[in-house]
Amino acid sequence: MATKEKWINLFEKAVGRPPHVLEIEEGQKADFDLKAIKGIAAMGLNQEVAAPEPTEEVDEFDVAEEVFDDVSLDDQEEASPSETEEFTPVSQVGQNQSEEKSESASKEAQAIWMKAFKTYVGRQPLPEEFLLGKSSGYDVSTIHKFISDGKAAKPAKPAMAKSKKILMIAGIVVAVLALTGYSFGSYYYSRGQVAERYETAAKKSFKDSLEYQVWSDTKKEIKTSEVKYTDTKNTTTYSKSQLMSGERMQKVGRQFLIFPKWRVVVDPGTVDLTVNTADLNLTINGVSYGTTDGNNYTAELKHLYPGTYNFVASGKVNDQDITVSSEENVTSRTEVNLSVKYLSFTVKSNLKDGDLYVGGTKVGTLSSGKLDVNKVAVAGSSAVYVKKNFDDGSSIKTETLSIKKISEGQTVTLDADGVLDRDTADRLLTAAYGKFGSYASNHNTTPDGVSDIFLNGTDDTMYKDVIADIDKNTTGAKNRSADSITFSDVDVTDVVQTGEKTFKVTFTAVYDFYYGYDSKFKSSGDIKDKISWTCNVEYVGDDDSDSSSSSSDYSDYRINGKAGESQHVSREDTVK
Repeated sequence: MATKEKWINLFEKAVGRPPHVLEIEEGQKADFDLKAIKGIAAMGLNQEVAAPEPTEEVDEFDVAEEVFDDVSLDDQEEASPSETEEFTPVSQVGQNQSEEKSESASKEAQAIWMKAFKTYVGRQPLPEEFLLGKSSGYDVSTIHKFISDGKAAKPAKPAMAKSKKILMIAGIVVAVLALTGYSFGSYYYSRGQVAERYETAAKKSFKDSLEYQVWSDTKKEIKTSEVKYTDTKNTTTYSKSQLMSGERMQKVGRQFLIFPKWRVVVDPGTVDLTVNTADLNLTINGVSYGTTDGNNYTAELKHLYPGTYNFVASGKVNDQDITVSSEENVTSRTEVNLSVKYLSFTVKSNLKDGDLYVGGTKVGTLSSGKLDVNKVAVAGSSAVYVKKNFDDGSSIKTETLSIKKISEGQTVTLDADGVLDRDTADRLLTAAYGKFGSYASNHNTTPDGVSDIFLNGTDDTMYKDVIADIDKNTTGAKNRSADSITFSDVDVTDVVQTGEKTFKVTFTAVYDFYYGYDSKFKSSGDIKDKISWTCNVEYVGDDDSDSSSSSSDYSDYRINGKAGESQHVSREDTVK
C-alpha cells in the first residue's frame, strides 16, 4: 500500500483536483489503496461522499462497455515494484483494456462516471461527452473539462414538482395583478380624478353628482330622499380647480380599506317653520310637505341641500282662499314664518309692467308702474319685490323689501337698477345728434367721443345712416348742396325694455337743411324734415351702483344700432 502523501499526489493527478477531507478519510479506510482512488472521487461532491448504488439506472447510449482503467502516473519514482504492478495507469482511447475485468466491472465504472458527471456538471452528458468519457476508460478526471468555469458544479437540484410550479406561477400572477390593481386604484381614487368625475357628473345632472357628495356633519352620502324638496336647477356646483384646494373636498374614509375616499362635502341647511293657522296645505318648492294641525304649528326641517326654497301655505280661512309664501335662500339655520295676516298697500316701480310678488307668489301686474294691493294674505317673513320676464329668457328684479317693513295703507317704491327712463333716453339721443351736428359743421370730420354714445363707435348702423344722409346733401349732392345742416327738437316718445339690459327707444327729430342764395337757382331758404325713428339702447353701467344716480346719467347707456328704418313725418320748405 502507498503512503498518505503518495496517495494524495496520485489522487490529484488521476482526478485533476486535490481530494476533500472526507475523500482522504475514505482513502485511509482503504489503506490508501491506489485502485480505490477513482471510486472514492466519484462518490460525492463538496466533501459529501456517497457510494454508487448498483441498482441505479444510467444512460448507456448504446455503446460497448469499457473498463474503468487506472490513470497513468509517469513521475512516481518512489513506488515500489510491487505497488507499480498493483496500479497500472491507462492513458487514452486505444489503451490496452484489462480483459480480466468482468462485464459487470465495466458497467460499474460507467455508472460511477455517469453519476460523477451529473453530480459535478449538473446534467446528463451529451452523446459526444459520453463518447469522450468512454474513450478515456471512464476516467472521472475528464469530467472537469465539461465544467464551464473550471470549478466543480453544485449538485443538480431535483426537478420542481408540477403542482409546486403551478402554485408559484399562480402566486406571481396574483402578485402582478395586485400591484397593477393598486397602481390603478391609487390613480382612479385620487383627489384629482374624483374631482374630475364629479365635475362631469354635475354637468350631466344633479342626481348624478350626488354619488360624489356627502353631508359635512355626518360624512354620510346624500340620499335622493333627502333632496326631494331641492330645486335641482338652481344648486351650486364646483369646478375641479375649486375642489383641488380648500376644504370643499375632503377624505371621508377608505375605498376597499386601501384607497382614500375623496368626496365633496355639503353644509346642510335647517329650517324652523312656523304657521299660525290650522288646516293649511304646505308645499316646499312645489312638493307637498304636509298639513298644519293647529294654530301654533311648528316643524324643523333638517339636512336641506343649500339653495332657494319657496315655502307655501294655502287653504281656506273664513271661506276665503288664501295663499302665503316665503322664498328663502337656505344655507344654514333659517327661520320661516308663514303666519297669516292681511295687508293693503301700494307699489310703484320703474318696471312699468312688471309683476308684483309677495314671498314667492305673484299677486298682480303693475300698470304704468303702479299697483294697488288690497287685503292680501302675507306671511311674517315674506319678501316683496317686482320682477319682469322677457322674451329672450332674461329677467330683471327690483330690490326686495320685507313685509315686516310695510304698514297698512303704505306706498312703497321698488326700483330696479339700469332701467332706462324717458328723460335719460332723451338726453342720450340729444347727445347723439350733437355728434351729428359737429360732423356736419366741421366739413364732414369725425367728431371725438363717438364711442361714448354708440356701442360700436363709427360702425354703428344708426350712426352710419345719419352720416350718409349728411354726405348726400352736402359734399355728395347731385344737384344743389346744402350750405349747412342742423338737428333740433329731439324728443323721445316711447321706451320699451326688451331684456334685462336692452331697450327700444322711439323718438322724433328735425333735420334742418339750409340753402344760401344761389344765382343759379335764384333762391334761398330752409327745408326742415321731421323724422321718426327707433333705435336699440343697452345698459353698460354697474349693477351695484345707486339706482337713483344711474337713472339720470346717460353715460351708463349706449346706442346699439337702429331698430328699423327712419320714417318721414312732415316737411317745411321755405326755399324761395
